[in-house]
Amino acid sequence: MSFLPHFGLVQRSGGFLSAPDLRGFGQGARLTASFNPDRFHPDLFKALNLQAPNRMDSWTTSRQAEFLAGRLLAAIGQGALGLSSGQVLVGPDRAPRWPRSVTGSISHANRHCACIVLPRGNGNPGIDVETVALESKLKALQAKAMTVGERARLTSAPDPALFSTLIFSAKETLFKALYPTVQRFFGFHCAELASAPGTAHLTLALTEMLHPDLPRGLCFDVAYEVKDETVLTWMVHETG
Repeated sequence: MSFLPHFGLVQRSGGFLSAPDLRGFGQGARLTASFNPDRFHPDLFKALNLQAPNRMDSWTTSRQAEFLAGRLLAAIGQGALGLSSGQVLVGPDRAPRWPRSVTGSISHANRHCACIVLPRGNGNPGIDVETVALESKLKALQAKAMTVGERARLTSAPDPALFSTLIFSAKETLFKALYPTVQRFFGFHCAELASAPGTAHLTLALTEMLHPDLPRGLCFDVAYEVKDETVLTWMVHETG
């Protein structure tokens, strides 16, 4: 697995995308990078042979930059797997619509972006990147994303802000991985931390049935990394 087939994409971004990191992930690839919104220009879509979404002109510049960063990582990931880089479009539900040969997941937050790409048929992946929430954002996250039981764990957490952000990120990852099966939006209350997080993994348990194949109590392992106040979580939902 190599960046070489698509390293030119990074160069052609003119400093927009930097520090890409590629890791093997089962049959696929996991990528992280940083991007500089100040180096963004709409013409980069054409320069990088990426399709701009419809009505992009109505988006803020920062939203356009996030979109480009994620699609650029997806193109690099497909190249690393030896696949031609198909366009990752936007579906009617606003979820990424992947080419027929691959599936994947994309995330971005505060100049960081992440992506998983898998050959189709190897499960449904989810990935999420977050910066550790603070102050008012932290309080809103705890109220929105954490159950009563999870909030009770805050008193024993060494770093409550990191703990809360990690739970939020893991649930975002779980949603992305399960959405292709569930085919509807579901809330943060539908999953709960099953036990204290380990050093690199945590377990979420469903609190209600989301689908005949996803009953209440079903557990999922979510991997995570913490680096420079940035939390990265990822998983693959193995389907029948």
